[in-house]
Amino acid sequence: MIVAFEQTATTYETLYTYPAAAGVSSYNVSLTQTSIIYPSVAAILVSNLFTNILTSPLAATSLPPHSCSEPGCISSFILGSYGLIQPPPLPASNYSMADSISIRGLQGVKVDFWDSDLGEQFMSEDCKIWGSNETAIEICLRQSSHEKNNLVLGIMTSLLPLTIGASVCPLDTYDCLQNHTWSNQTQLVTAMAISHCTADVVYSRTNRSILSTTNVSAPTTQIIAPSDFFLAFETIFGFDSSYPETQYDIDPFSANDVLIDAINVEFSRSSHDTSGAVALSLFRGLLATPLLLFQPTYLNPNLNLSSEAPPKGLPPELYVTVALSQSFQRLTIPKWTWIVYVTISGSIYL
Repeated sequence: MIVAFEQTATTYETLYTYPAAAGVSSYNVSLTQTSIIYPSVAAILVSNLFTNILTSPLAATSLPPHSCSEPGCISSFILGSYGLIQPPPLPASNYSMADSISIRGLQGVKVDFWDSDLGEQFMSEDCKIWGSNETAIEICLRQSSHEKNNLVLGIMTSLLPLTIGASVCPLDTYDCLQNHTWSNQTQLVTAMAISHCTADVVYSRTNRSILSTTNVSAPTTQIIAPSDFFLAFETIFGFDSSYPETQYDIDPFSANDVLIDAINVEFSRSSHDTSGAVALSLFRGLLATPLLLFQPTYLNPNLNLSSEAPPKGLPPELYVTVALSQSFQRLTIPKWTWIVYVTISGSIYL
C-alpha cells in the first residue's frame, strides 16, 4: 500500500466583481507641493506610518530581495492598505459569505535595503538639516557611483541605488542649529533600491490584512534623483535649516517638530538597542514612507469619495478588478507523491 501525503490549500471563489483603483504607483514628486499637502498634515501621516510600514500585514509583505545578497539585505513589498481601494469594497452585510477581497495584478512598490559602510563619505551638498535648537535631524542622500547588475527571473537588470545616511542631534542639546558638530559623523547609513512589481493579492474582509501574495512579476526599477527625494522630506519636516542664512527654527509645538523629536528619540541608541538595529529598521521605514504617501492612491487631490466609479486620471496600472470572494480549504496531494507512486508502481510490475 502506498500512502500519499496530503496538504491543505486555500482557494477563493469569486462572488462579485467591480472595477476599482488600488495599489501603489511610482513616487510622484509633484505631490510633495505644499499646495497639495500641508507639511503639518504630512508630518502627522508619516508619524502614523514609518514605524511599521515595512512589516505591517495591513499594507506590506516580505519578498526575497533582488538587489542584494550581502549582510543586512531585506526586502519589503508595499501594496497599500485595504483602505486605498477606490471605490471601497461593499460593506460586510453585502455578500456576507465573502470573507476576502481578491485583486489580480495589483501593483506595489518593492524596496530593498542593505547595509552600507558607516564610514560612508557625504559631501555637504548631499545633506540637509531640519528641526529646531532643541531637536534636529540631518539626512544625507546621494546616488551610488557603483551600478549594480542583478539577474532577476532570467532578466539582467541594472540599478543605481541610493545611499542614505542620518544623524540626530543629541537629546537635551539646545543649540542644534548653531552647533553642527553632532552631524559630523553619520550615525545611520543604508543602501536602498526601489522597484515595482505586480501580484495577485488577497485581503481579509474582516481584519483587512494581506492573506496571500502570489504570481509576483519581475521587478521594474525606479530611479529617484536625490533632489526629488529631498522634496518629500522638506514637505514632511518643514523648512530646511541647514545653513545659518536660511535657518528656520521650527515651532516646537508644530507637528513637524513633534515628529522630529519622536524620530530623535527612536534613532538614539539605548541600552535596549546597543547594536543600533532597531534604529536602522525605523530609519528604513522613514525612507520607505514617501514612496507610499506621495503617489496618487494615497494622495489624490482630485479624489471624489462620493463616486461609485474608480477615480479618473490615474496611471493605467492602478486600475484593477476587485473580487469579493469566499475562501475554501481543500486537500491536495503534492506532485512529488505522484512521481513516487508512479516510480514504485512501475518497479513492482517490472
